[in-house]
Amino acid sequence: MKASVLSVLLALCLLAGAGALLAAQGPARAVESSVGPNLLNNPSFEHPYGAYNPPGGHGDCQWGPCNSAQTAAGWTPYWRPGYESQTDTIVMPEYKPADPIFTDPLRVRTGNAAQVYFTVWTTHQAGFYQQVEVEAGKAYCYSVWAHSWSANDNDDAYSGPEYGNLRQRVGIDPTGGTDWQSGGIAWGEFRVQPDIYQPFVVTATAQSDVITVYAYSENEWAVEHNDTYWDDAYLGEVEPVLPDGELGLTIPADKPAVITKTVNPNWLCDPETSWEVALDPAGTFTPTLSTTSGATGESLMVTLDSNGLSPGIYETALRFSSPDTDLALPAIPVRIAVVALDNHVYLPNLTSGLLAP
Repeated sequence: MKASVLSVLLALCLLAGAGALLAAQGPARAVESSVGPNLLNNPSFEHPYGAYNPPGGHGDCQWGPCNSAQTAAGWTPYWRPGYESQTDTIVMPEYKPADPIFTDPLRVRTGNAAQVYFTVWTTHQAGFYQQVEVEAGKAYCYSVWAHSWSANDNDDAYSGPEYGNLRQRVGIDPTGGTDWQSGGIAWGEFRVQPDIYQPFVVTATAQSDVITVYAYSENEWAVEHNDTYWDDAYLGEVEPVLPDGELGLTIPADKPAVITKTVNPNWLCDPETSWEVALDPAGTFTPTLSTTSGATGESLMVTLDSNGLSPGIYETALRFSSPDTDLALPAIPVRIAVVALDNHVYLPNLTSGLLAP
């Protein structure tokens, strides 16, 4: 009998929880955009470019301004000086604007310039950064389109066949610091991206009213060409991909329900990109999707309906892709649990322990 009572109590808790969930859920509503406006200064790395003038001077720039570090307005270069390194191959790279006249491969993605820096027959650990005013406690997404040219010959402007293992990544310092070697920087994926512009992305929550966004690259081998190209950066406030924390429904079999939940497919950050979605063909049920494509920042509404489903677990997945990039986007699992309840309720003996009249 104790087991039966326990099962009833658990079932009642499940019913109460499901009811509260449905009551709290209410009609789902898509936000106007799940990514905010671009907060960066000169995100497309357009002219003017100017020589870096390091405060207090720099050992690699003996005459004051670093004339070989020509960076786009709004951005500050950094690099590991050779005299700080344990290897004599690391040097200061040369920074300059990329020229849109070079199109095979494409060196400027949009506009009239892109930031490029490079070393020749040497290695580097370098990049650039920008500090941005934000709201502490908010999540921000940062992306930059980038690619590299790493080769040991001048046969053409494409990477390989021998290359320097030139890797790139982007990062956010949520405290607003300017030390590129800080352990507090949230770094995105570190990867080799030869010849074709693809996005590098990272997300972090601001811990102060200023954050710092970084681009970084390093090469392992001192081949002839180790050039990195960067264009079309974006930084903006970002809503959670799953505002409710999950995409699922647990419901008793005798109380079927229909709920709609919001998905914000904003992994690429940049509102100029778009997404597409398809259901997993191996799924065991079919939720209703408000659309199968949209721009980054636009929401997807997913409707889950337990009507007509027998007790059991039903699963599928939303599989996302983007026509703008070859990068793999995450899949989101979707689940309905229909629970069968025991209709027999066993009550304890209410007369036990009572005094006889």
